[in-house]
Amino acid sequence: RSHEGILIQYKEQHRRTLGYINMITFRHRCFYVALLLFAVVDSGATAFSPKAHLERSALAGADSSTQTTELVVNIQKKRRRRRRRPTSKLHASSTTLGDETEVTISPLEAVPTDMASAISRFFLGTDRGPRYVVAMLAVVAGWRIALGFPQAIAAGVGGASPINSADTTAFLSAVVFWCFQEYFLHEKVLHSQMDWAGKEIHQGHHDLPYFHISIDPAPLMVGWLGVSGLVFKAVLPSLPLALSATLGYATAGLFYEWSHYIVHTRVAPPNTFWKTVKENHMRHHCVDSRYWYSFSFPWMDDWFGTNPPIDEVKKEKMKMAAARRNRNKKSTTRKPLK
Repeated sequence: RSHEGILIQYKEQHRRTLGYINMITFRHRCFYVALLLFAVVDSGATAFSPKAHLERSALAGADSSTQTTELVVNIQKKRRRRRRRPTSKLHASSTTLGDETEVTISPLEAVPTDMASAISRFFLGTDRGPRYVVAMLAVVAGWRIALGFPQAIAAGVGGASPINSADTTAFLSAVVFWCFQEYFLHEKVLHSQMDWAGKEIHQGHHDLPYFHISIDPAPLMVGWLGVSGLVFKAVLPSLPLALSATLGYATAGLFYEWSHYIVHTRVAPPNTFWKTVKENHMRHHCVDSRYWYSFSFPWMDDWFGTNPPIDEVKKEKMKMAAARRNRNKKSTTRKPLK
């Protein structure tokens, strides 16, 4: 009996070892497949340049004047006594230009006018951030699927467990968290009263013409999502739940990036939802940046009171402009000499 027990124990240990080896092999296969897909997509960016799509859309009747008339004026103002850093590129252009003013003009990239060229520019363009996020999503999804295999569960690898309702809850909770985070970061951080580098960069985004290519840098996107994955791993009780939450968070982040990009193009909204998102963001840029902060879920402005009637906002701005003019007149009038 002792020999039989040892044999059974050895077989069980051997079975677990084989399951662990199969688990590692499958994880590596998922990783290599994700890298291969990323390499194919990344190499396709050079083979299928979005310039061809833009040229075809321009020939089809797009407003080609945007390719030559939309300019960014970068004005670097130098003063001898006091150097004052302009709050934004176009804000500096409204100041008086002295003798020591350097003006450089660079053309803006033409924005897509149809959905095909917009998709090509987003995923195959010069900005590699979206492709990196897609590769990260493939790796995280493959990792979570591998942890749900019976071999991984039997071997007890990394707290392996089958995909269940807890994973769905973690995924959806991360998506909802992104929507709230997106709103409050936009309102409280990017439009804060405190001057800091992020606010200045965001103000530069506002100062550009509304129709322009707007995609966050790849290091920011990858770093943000990577840190969020580590945070989920630290706060959630198991690795599978952390992977599911990271998957939901990164999916919401990619959706936000696409939404912000597509509403800044000349592509017509395909349905009511995208029309609402675009109108909401155009009001934030073109009417009053103190309102309409939401994006992926535009109805959040209704919940937090930042979706006022547009007519009232315009009247309020007219009153503020009139009061500003009156103050300027009073400050410029001189008292008569006695």
